[in-house]
Amino acid sequence: MTAGTSCLHPAHAAVTSSYSSAASSPSSNTVALTENAIKRLQAVAREGEVLRVTVESGGCSGFQYKLDLVERNELDSSHRVIETDGVGLAVDDVSEQFLLGAQVDYVKDLLSSSFRVVNNQAAEDACSCGVSFSPK
Repeated sequence: MTAGTSCLHPAHAAVTSSYSSAASSPSSNTVALTENAIKRLQAVAREGEVLRVTVESGGCSGFQYKLDLVERNELDSSHRVIETDGVGLAVDDVSEQFLLGAQVDYVKDLLSSSFRVVNNQAAEDACSCGVSFSPK
């Protein structure tokens, strides 16, 4: 599936991907939070919680993103926490190789609001829902 085509996965049928400017421009050796994501995390994350982003096999394009709020004590030694403006983004060492240079954004549209991975430089193709991708 090429970028911009529709996702056939029923759970993603009404969701579209969106892009936003980063709070700090990401380098090719890390994943960064956008300003929207930082503001939303500051509003919803409890003390001790971080946003964890994981890449798993599956989805329309071969790999899919999973994003969830977790307590820091749930993380293991394979996780790295990237701190920005008082909020944390956790990524494990296996997932990180699929996220280098990507951004995590918070997107609101007519049907939903969610954290999403955007501008992933390690993705060759992506489902239009923004949840799954094919790596380069």
